[in-house]
This record gives sequence, structure tokens and C-alpha cells, in this order.
Amino acid sequence: MLHAKALNSATDDDGYSKVFELMKKNFDSQEEYERMVAEMRSELSKESPILNCITVEEENGNALGYVIYCFGYSTWDGKTVALQSMYVVDDNEDTMFQALNELRNMVHQLADEHKCRKVTWSSSKDSKFSIDPRVVDMTSLEGWYLYHLPNCRFNDLLKV
Repeated sequence: MLHAKALNSATDDDGYSKVFELMKKNFDSQEEYERMVAEMRSELSKESPILNCITVEEENGNALGYVIYCFGYSTWDGKTVALQSMYVVDDNEDTMFQALNELRNMVHQLADEHKCRKVTWSSSKDSKFSIDPRVVDMTSLEGWYLYHLPNCRFNDLLKV
């Protein structure tokens, strides 16, 4: 049986350590990984961190996945939950889908508790998290695209 839970930045250091360990696989270098963990720990130590996390674990405490999210605001919809990072161990397809469902249910529960009107995320088009008949693909529906402006380009933008 799997269990998803929202982590508390003040009391769940063990939970965050498990998330950081799962994140390690997604970094090209140890230095890059350590920098990101330090930044995340710094944010989590603040009185009102913008970073939030849900983890999914087996009964034995083995972490299988996580969702990192923050609350935002949409001009059209009001308060939203924006998923920033999602990862689930995919060693076993059945367990992977169970873990994804646990994470998705917890995200929806938190969105409901916080009176959010929308959950948003970006993903590759073959993401297992997006396979749900209730999910609206805004790229197909309205031609929306996601753009990023790295902070190293801010000054370039200001010069225009």
C-alpha cells in the first residue's frame, strides 16, 4: 500500500532528504545537485517558504516519488497550484501508476483545501501524469506554449 503526504518544511527534514535523494538522478553533476539542495534547504528554512512538497511512500518508508509545487494566481481563475517538478520511480509500471494516482489525489485535495480553482504544470507530451481524461491540453486546445527566460538573460531583456 502506498501513502502520499504533504511535507511540512519545519518538521519533515527526513521526508525532504528522501526527496533530495530521488532528485539526485536528474542532475548531470554532483556540484549542480548540491547547489540545488542548498537553495531548496535555504527556501525551506524561511518562515513562509514558497516551496511545498508532496511525497509518496511505501508502508516501509521507501520514497517512490514527489511533487514540488507552489501556490500562484491566475488573472482569469484566481488562486492556483503550480506543479514545478514531478518524479516517480518507474521500476514497476503498476506501482508507478499507483504512486502517480496517490500524488494526483493529494494535489487535488490540497488544491481543494486552499480553494484553488486550477492546477497547472508543464510536462513532456508523453508524461504519465497527464494521462487523464479530465486534463486539458492547452497547447492543442488554444495553442498555448511555455517559455522560460533564464535569469542570466534578464539584463538582455531590459536593454531592449
